Amino acid sequence: MEYALRFTFPTTNNEAEYEAMIARLTIVKSLGFKCLWVKGDSKLIMDQVKGLCGVRHELLVKYHESHPIGKELENIVFEHIPHTQNEEADHLSRLATTFNDELPQGVYVEIHEVPAYEEAIALPFLEEPRD
Repeated sequence: MEYALRFTFPTTNNEAEYEAMIARLTIVKSLGFKCLWVKGDSKLIMDQVKGLCGVRHELLVKYHESHPIGKELENIVFEHIPHTQNEEADHLSRLATTFNDELPQGVYVEIHEVPAYEEAIALPFLEEPRD
């Protein structure tokens, strides 16, 4: 099954990298996997999640602080793959911008209306009220 994300809010390439990584981790955790190999074409984002460099951009700080990227998994590997060598990501990005009636069968496109860091902030308010 192929899975692509479509955003209805403005986003930069680096923000889209964080969105994709958070969505991937959410799926992996829900399926019960403990290990993951994350390939990304943004060297900056890969270095940030590995702790090799700091996060300075205001919105990227929000992503980085609101989602503990990979902290819940037993084994996670982050690898930078240059965009020119990352055909899978290029293919998925084209799918995300394809009209629904033109999508090949078996392709799932998830629409995100708000950034993941806003969802993370909103989640605690969904709990049942306590006495």
